[in-house]
Amino acid sequence: MQQDLVPIFKIRELCLQQLNPTLFKKEYTIIHNSALAAQDYVMSGTFQEYKPQLGLGFKRLPGYIAIHKKYHLPYSPDNTTQINPGLVMDLAHAYQDDITNGIIDKQGNIRKPDALAQSEVLAVYHNSATYGTPSIALRLLIPSQVKHILTQPVCQHTR
Repeated sequence: MQQDLVPIFKIRELCLQQLNPTLFKKEYTIIHNSALAAQDYVMSGTFQEYKPQLGLGFKRLPGYIAIHKKYHLPYSPDNTTQINPGLVMDLAHAYQDDITNGIIDKQGNIRKPDALAQSEVLAVYHNSATYGTPSIALRLLIPSQVKHILTQPVCQHTR
């Protein structure tokens, strides 16, 4: 089980904290574990079980359900009271899109810092639109916070 977030998800956490410090503190475990689950879902290759023609059927994919259990995320495909059942998939899709768009590499390291405002990962809100979109808070981050994340060693994923 992964414990460390890749840089793009670290920046997302900082942004969410800036948007709503009180709610961030209250929901930190779910915010953090959702990001861990999404990056593991993609990096482990399990994301490949998803096919666009499934529509909302992705909520019942064995690997998708298993990743929620692995990271102790409350999950019911039909219950949205605790966590949006599509949040991990939204983050996984966004992660893939950011790789495709060259914003990050496959390990989640930032390749184009100047393009962070266009990051799909930073466009995914936490559990509802009322929380806000992380990219809105990018301008609120202290440059040294972002620089510290960008200069950390390249993350390597181990299975």
